[in-house]
Amino acid sequence: MTPIGIIASLLFLLVCQPSRADLTLRQSFDVKFGSLLPPDAVEAVNKQLASSGFPSEVVTRVKGEKISSTFGSVTSIIDCSTDQMTLLNPAAKKYATVPMADYPGTLAVSQLNSPAIQKMFQNLKFDVQTNKTGRTGMLNGIRAEEFEMTLFFELPGSHQTPAGFKMVLQQWIASPEESNRIPAIEEFAGYSARVQNKMNSYDVMQKVFAQLPGLGDKLRGPLEELRKTNGSLVLKMHMAGYMPAVAQMFQKMQKGGTPVPPGFDPDAPLFEISMNLAELSTGAVPDSAFLAPADYETAPLEEMLKSAMPVQSLLPGLSK
Repeated sequence: MTPIGIIASLLFLLVCQPSRADLTLRQSFDVKFGSLLPPDAVEAVNKQLASSGFPSEVVTRVKGEKISSTFGSVTSIIDCSTDQMTLLNPAAKKYATVPMADYPGTLAVSQLNSPAIQKMFQNLKFDVQTNKTGRTGMLNGIRAEEFEMTLFFELPGSHQTPAGFKMVLQQWIASPEESNRIPAIEEFAGYSARVQNKMNSYDVMQKVFAQLPGLGDKLRGPLEELRKTNGSLVLKMHMAGYMPAVAQMFQKMQKGGTPVPPGFDPDAPLFEISMNLAELSTGAVPDSAFLAPADYETAPLEEMLKSAMPVQSLLPGLSK
């Protein structure tokens, strides 16, 4: 399972909070690649994403103490009254149910524990900056405030041209006073308020970090920052990834008279991920949304977690 898959599997727990009324939250999901990648490479990646069932939306449903969250090929169902989690794969008609105390189990990350990889993780440098920008606005008729997080990853390299990566995450979050005006936001706040206690009670983060020596320690800070806004409704999210060293290289080429492809912008992001609120309602959710169909077969938890990340085939070095 890839590091991205590990983080994605953790996010299944971020909706496990009791609520009084039914709630449906639907968010659109879009990935776009910048001009830094050759058109043929972009086309190949887009085809792979389409064929692998990469999600175009994230759907969360809440009914009492049960939460269903669908992201791509796998749906997670969490019963907060029994502290059990079920993962469903509709395409394969398989499911796995485990106590939350056993989640996420043993992750398939042995390929990350080689001495060379561990040395790289130990030399990896993180810098996390968070900022409330002060920008406000109306999104979907809801007052929102913008928060920004910038993560810098510096990889081992020469002192002259360090291999680095920058990720900028912008989130538009519903203003706190909106929960008094909009019932759906109040319900969302109700079941989100206790997420930290649920996560802490089963030490999920600690279990994952323990299986990722070196990398887990580096990820702890950024994930802790992200968890600070877990109780707030995100109306809009935009994440962009940059490789400053590559941009500098192309800028030097331009200054030296070497032509670059038409329309190429060295300062443009390598990729962009956008998520926008498409639905927020308190309409009734059927009980069937929280049940494994009778014709589904049981499967190991590890198999279900692996199928939760359709993009792992794009990362052959980490896909086993």
